[in-house]
Amino acid sequence: MKGRPEVRKRLEAQQISAIRLSAIVMGELEFGAEKSAYGDRNRARLATLTQRLPLVGIDQDTIRHYAKIRAFLERHGTLIGANDTWIAAQALAINAVLVTDNEREFSRVPGLVVENWLTDTE
Repeated sequence: MKGRPEVRKRLEAQQISAIRLSAIVMGELEFGAEKSAYGDRNRARLATLTQRLPLVGIDQDTIRHYAKIRAFLERHGTLIGANDTWIAAQALAINAVLVTDNEREFSRVPGLVVENWLTDTE
């Protein structure tokens, strides 16, 4: 979000109770912080984020969606990354809109609603 005022504006326009954070995404963010020269500062920001937003984990519904998505994409020869498949499954399991800048991959997932807050205008 830092340096992304359009994202901050969209985020602030949402009801905080409606926003969820994927545990998979959180793992990717923690990995980025671990590699960063500013790891301590970045981890502190992530800790603040997880205090404010509930994490979405992997439950049976997510597992079922994951299997369906992966099988569909494999049949069509359009696989996406493993983590992205899990993230899409989490969003479908809770009927969420997935906010991402990676529209190219996520648009391959049938039934997934995707928004790009960097390019979409309200």
